[in-house]
Amino acid sequence: MRPRILIVAVCFAVSMLACQPAPQERVLRAYARAAAAYASGDLEAATEAARESLGQARDFLPAAIVLGKASYFAGDDEEALASLKRALHLTPRAGEAALWLARAYRGAGLETEARQTCELLVSSDPQNIAGLRLAACLALDRNDIPAAAAYLDRAVESAGEAGLVFADRAALRWAAGDAPGAEADLAAALVTLPRSSGAWQATEELLARITGARQ
Repeated sequence: MRPRILIVAVCFAVSMLACQPAPQERVLRAYARAAAAYASGDLEAATEAARESLGQARDFLPAAIVLGKASYFAGDDEEALASLKRALHLTPRAGEAALWLARAYRGAGLETEARQTCELLVSSDPQNIAGLRLAACLALDRNDIPAAAAYLDRAVESAGEAGLVFADRAALRWAAGDAPGAEADLAAALVTLPRSSGAWQATEELLARITGARQ
């Protein structure tokens, strides 16, 4: 996990505590240690600090998710499932908690529960690429090739939105005189946009013009 992502995670934790009647500094400090340890790959320290945070505030969602993820990677199915179930209960919409709970169910060999949880995720967030990829993996687990292909097709379509973002930023960079940055963004857009789409063709043409102008 990059430092920037870690900062976002801690800021999210602050906002969660701010919504509680009596924010506790110890809860946030323990969570910050848990997030940092998880980011560095120290699963034991992450688990210990996340437990400490939850010991002060049992319904603190960010700590419950970190504990579930750390336990999942440590191979502790029981604690991973318990913590992620709690996190999903605390989450108004499925999101990250459902994704990791479905992964934990799959890791524990609970295929039905994994499929149901993943379906919850993709029904509440139809463009969640990670959820669609997991749904495809679960379909392959039961040898349902057509369903897996359909989920991956949806994931590719969702990824196309990211391609449009790259193309938009490329236009801004080109206007600002950053030709190398524009070229890099357009190259990234071509990777994610559907090749047969009009957006892909327009992006390819723009990249050719920028490249030609620099030569």
